[in-house]
Amino acid sequence: MQGQSGPGFSWLVFSKEKGGSMEPKSATPNYTLADEDTKMVDELRNWIASDSGNIPDETLFSISDIVPQMYFNIYCQVVSTCSVEENVCYILRVWDGTKSIQ
Repeated sequence: MQGQSGPGFSWLVFSKEKGGSMEPKSATPNYTLADEDTKMVDELRNWIASDSGNIPDETLFSISDIVPQMYFNIYCQVVSTCSVEENVCYILRVWDGTKSIQ
């Protein structure tokens, strides 16, 4: 994993191990984990431990490889989210780690 921290940007990384510590590696000592956050980490750990969480590398794509009507798997960072209609439609702004061609 590679990353860069700067003003206004912080991160937390949790172990993927089921039942693992809820003490993350962090870019800052100033963070708060709500009960909802802890529940989400547990749900993600359960998912990655299941067969659904085992995605073969040959099926992974970068954003630039995606074509219309294509099904794909992608590892990415969610940069921002927006709820268009509660519990119906969400927009995820993501980054796959590649450099922009612009």
